[in-house]
Amino acid sequence: MEKSVFEVLNAIDCSEHIEKKNGLTYLSWAWAWQILKKHYPASVYTIYESADGLNYHTDGRTCWVKTGVTINGLEQQLAEINRRAIEIARSACEKHGHGKVAASLGPTGLFVSPVGDVLFEEMYAIYLEQAQAIAQAKPDYFLLETFSDLGEIRAALLACLDAGNREIPVICSMTYTNGRTLTGVRPSVCAVTLEAMGASVIGCNCSGGPDELMQVVAELAEYTALPLVVQPNAGLPTLVEGSVTYPLDAQSFADAMEQFLPYQVAFMGGCCGTTPAHIQALKTKMADITVASRQVVLQGSLSCRDHVVTFGGDTLPKMIGERINPTARKKLAQALRDGDYDLIEQDAEAQAEAGAHVLDVNVGTHGIDEVQVMTDIVTLLQQSVSIPLCLDSTNPTVLEQGLRAYQGKALINSVNGERASLDAILPLAKRYGAAVVGLTLDETGIPTTAEGRFIIAK
Repeated sequence: MEKSVFEVLNAIDCSEHIEKKNGLTYLSWAWAWQILKKHYPASVYTIYESADGLNYHTDGRTCWVKTGVTINGLEQQLAEINRRAIEIARSACEKHGHGKVAASLGPTGLFVSPVGDVLFEEMYAIYLEQAQAIAQAKPDYFLLETFSDLGEIRAALLACLDAGNREIPVICSMTYTNGRTLTGVRPSVCAVTLEAMGASVIGCNCSGGPDELMQVVAELAEYTALPLVVQPNAGLPTLVEGSVTYPLDAQSFADAMEQFLPYQVAFMGGCCGTTPAHIQALKTKMADITVASRQVVLQGSLSCRDHVVTFGGDTLPKMIGERINPTARKKLAQALRDGDYDLIEQDAEAQAEAGAHVLDVNVGTHGIDEVQVMTDIVTLLQQSVSIPLCLDSTNPTVLEQGLRAYQGKALINSVNGERASLDAILPLAKRYGAAVVGLTLDETGIPTTAEGRFIIAK
């Protein structure tokens, strides 16, 4: 007879993984779940079996990033834990003849600079190790869920795309409170930034329940043409007689999910407080509903952590402030060499106050480490002004480091029709989700006719 989860755990010494908070005793669920998968896969399989009828199974409690398994003393088993998790989920799907496996990676609890102290490269490396282990087991999706920091999910998304050679779709799901992430980013910014970087599905999960995520989904739908996913909690939890309780039962949860149908949400599910009964009720509720493909006409866009700037179509022209450029500005060039960025901050704030929609950043001058200075300035300006940045350099390495540090959709200044320029700049724009300023000139110079310039533009 199959042992219960608690019987399995009772056979293992869990003393080092017990925590006490607010008078209550907790067992580290992350650690327990990893142990179950490794030593008692049949118990995990039984849990997946209870979700029979789903269109896809997520390993939301199985694929923990390196920091998580390190905290729980399982760092040497990272690859094996992830491989076994996907194998177990896959076998449950195959037994019932349907279902997809989404390998979930959650947040580390750390924040990327400038919000936190972790560098983009460090966060990318954390997720790349995990993503490579997952990719070897060939899940149907990567699922990045419950993220609250745009910088962190950018690093995780890039790591998953690289690990899967852009062949495994990546679902990106953020969590929001009162319409913003924990670090203050709006859904529109997340949508524009993550779609540009290569996400396949964008959405939200956790939070306070279906009602709280309604406006989030509405905003996402306005700013992305990608399929949407929503996986709310079963309402806002409360503590009742020492136990966490969620207000929405299975049917109430399913009923509340109907409000997302006008936005043609492609993936629906549940997060904290939901059970197999909630998901079955949701599946029954949506059984006869066909979701039409979303038809969204999008304009060109750039984003910073605070908002989105759109251009093209019937929008008014956008102004780019270009004072942050040491060319013919000896005082600024010397400030860059001295590592004194006060003048740059002053120029940035003055241009933003004057109505600039985008700030051009050029740090090209002799006597400095241009790669490091570009990274420093991009990091600084994200704390100083709330408008998108245009990274201006002829050096692809400088551009790449600036793009890695930038938490949004940047503009690159510039690319032209020369083969060397196209080969150097366009891959960077695709990899980091940037827009480009396109100059209609090539190896032969600037065409004298409109037709000639149009050919280069194409």
